[in-house]
Amino acid sequence: MDAITIRTKILEKVPEGLIQAEHTTDGHFYRMHGKLLPSVTGKLKIIKDESLMNWKMNRALDYVFAHYKEFTDANVMEQLDKAKLVPVQEFEEAGSLGSQVHEARYVYFREWIKGSARPESTRLVDFSPSGSQDPRVVSAWRAFMKFLDDYHYEPVVCEMYVGSLLLGVGGTLDDIGYISVPVRDGDPECRHSMVGTHCVKCYFKLKRTLVLMDLKTSNSYKNHYHLQVALYFYMFTSLTGIRPKEVFILKLSKDDGTYSMEYLTNLPALIRYGKTAVELDNGLEAIQQSRKKKVITI
Repeated sequence: MDAITIRTKILEKVPEGLIQAEHTTDGHFYRMHGKLLPSVTGKLKIIKDESLMNWKMNRALDYVFAHYKEFTDANVMEQLDKAKLVPVQEFEEAGSLGSQVHEARYVYFREWIKGSARPESTRLVDFSPSGSQDPRVVSAWRAFMKFLDDYHYEPVVCEMYVGSLLLGVGGTLDDIGYISVPVRDGDPECRHSMVGTHCVKCYFKLKRTLVLMDLKTSNSYKNHYHLQVALYFYMFTSLTGIRPKEVFILKLSKDDGTYSMEYLTNLPALIRYGKTAVELDNGLEAIQQSRKKKVITI
């Protein structure tokens, strides 16, 4: 099926408005069939990431070592508070940079889908809602454009809300699309004129594969990303009956304009582990609520 046909099938199964985002200061939530669902990301926070905790501690210690000569008996607590804020500020800044890349990608794909053709411009400034020219965002954007070129990527849907009443969670799936890789070499001098997956001027041919892609710009990679993306796959297939053949995380570098792809393997097991993590979080919440009601103080 081509991108337009499969996009139509997805919208038939999940029409616009079926699932809506209702984010609050307490977290991300999604409403589906009148029920408010917490986000997959929020539920998976139960999984402690030791690398993230160590990173936070190291950033705070870096501040202490850099400023220890400024510590006095009078300001020691103030200086320690500043040290605690360093990893928080860096984490929030990294999240902001990642959001800027996601937003520019969304605008780019929206124009592509609306016009049924890839936009001619590849400049970040033409698609960034914030007008960002931060070198780190520019680097990630260059990496993203390189990926699109290397894999002849074609978007089907972007930033799609998904949810599961059975599992009791919702989320925002980054991308469903097609990647294409050469399976038959043509004339190396040919400037290919493609009709579908074939060049009409030589023997060049591509193989198209429907994929689910999640975009990350994090410097530190977290293992639970695999569970998060696996549950997106589970919710998408449950809602639409469509099964992408490949699922991967596209990691964009904010340093050197490169990218890497990490494919998810053994999806059934990852989905099972993800469901278990959600259920465990539900159980801990139930215990917390029960304790509040049954505590007797004498």
